Amino acid sequence: ANTNFERAAAQAAQFKHFLGRDAVVMVFAWPSAGFLLRYRQDVATARRSEPVFASLLEQLSTRTRAAHLNVLAYSAGAMIASPGLARAADDAAATADDARLRLGEVYYAAPDIDFPVFVDNLPRYQDEVRRVTVAINLSDRALSFAQWVHRVSRAGRPNLTEIGPEETRWLVEASGRDELDVLSVSAEELPGLPADSHAFWYDHPWVSSDVLLKLRFHAAPPARGLSHNSNAIDLAFWTFPSDYPQRLPAVVRELAAGRS
Repeated sequence: ANTNFERAAAQAAQFKHFLGRDAVVMVFAWPSAGFLLRYRQDVATARRSEPVFASLLEQLSTRTRAAHLNVLAYSAGAMIASPGLARAADDAAATADDARLRLGEVYYAAPDIDFPVFVDNLPRYQDEVRRVTVAINLSDRALSFAQWVHRVSRAGRPNLTEIGPEETRWLVEASGRDELDVLSVSAEELPGLPADSHAFWYDHPWVSSDVLLKLRFHAAPPARGLSHNSNAIDLAFWTFPSDYPQRLPAVVRELAAGRS
């Protein structure tokens, strides 16, 4: 939401460049009004765009030779990607043939979607993907506004009390396995990051570097140089260590050597 087509296309071009120009980058340009005061209209448009996105995933899986399809969804794009992935996985499971979605990495950057809905969708497509990453900033100002509009916390600024004990148990277990990585971003740990940042995934060089490493190498958080943490209910999450810039060159060399 609040983003125009030109900006989305320019960011896609940047990904093409910084991924070494050896990846095909597509833009799913849903018709956002590109204006904050029309946010409610964007929410309605995002919901209508979700079946189209699911259809795109299915066609790319069946009609191309792509080894895997990575998905990056930012902010209100999660309202399309999360249910769209779930719908596509349900449709694939219902087909009589052995065709499957060839999903790789799924990255949610500051996802603006009802947190309970997001958690409900995850198990529906977890078997179809390599890994799901959710990058959150608990002080995200834009998602604070979105929570006020929707009257429920956002997946990028979650309130765990809004889901039941069974969903909480699933989330904790998934965070300890390969299918779900929670990346916590905060101004206390990332120098120069505004505390209320919503655009941290491309504004801050540490986070944008990590996005590229995930998409290019399909690397788990430890291999990308991140630090493991857990909260009071044993939900695992990852943070950037204070020496991340010093670690990064060796991390890139090791990942590149493993790929060659």
